[in-house]
Amino acid sequence: MSMASLHFGTTEADVLSGAPEPMSYDVLQINDLWFAYAIGSIPDVVVMRTETFMPDGSLFTSYISAYSFDPAAHPQVIPQGYSLPVDVRIAHRGANNSVELTYGIAISGTDYVRHATPGVWKVKVSLDGVDGSEVTGTVMLKVGP
Repeated sequence: MSMASLHFGTTEADVLSGAPEPMSYDVLQINDLWFAYAIGSIPDVVVMRTETFMPDGSLFTSYISAYSFDPAAHPQVIPQGYSLPVDVRIAHRGANNSVELTYGIAISGTDYVRHATPGVWKVKVSLDGVDGSEVTGTVMLKVGP
């Protein structure tokens, strides 16, 4: 059982505030799809891996990001399996002292629009080296009204 959770929205402020999620997101009407990944704690710097899966279950794309409560002290990190560094983003404190890591997936002008596929998409997120961190959420994407 995972100790992490995902919350979706169209802005970083939405996902950090815990605003109610809409039933679906129209890829022709939104710029980004944001999520907040909440977990109990993280190491000083943590690498987050995100994969998005199409409604048929095939992998659409993957993302990698890194987080710390003090990114100025750790501005970049080279994730395992990569040769180039990624910038370290700020980790936020959430409800009940949880840790919230936010990520915005660009939608407008991307393959999410060019190859729009309506249906239930899966978003799988995990943290390198953190047991029990993998969580999968679902989001309904639609094309037009």
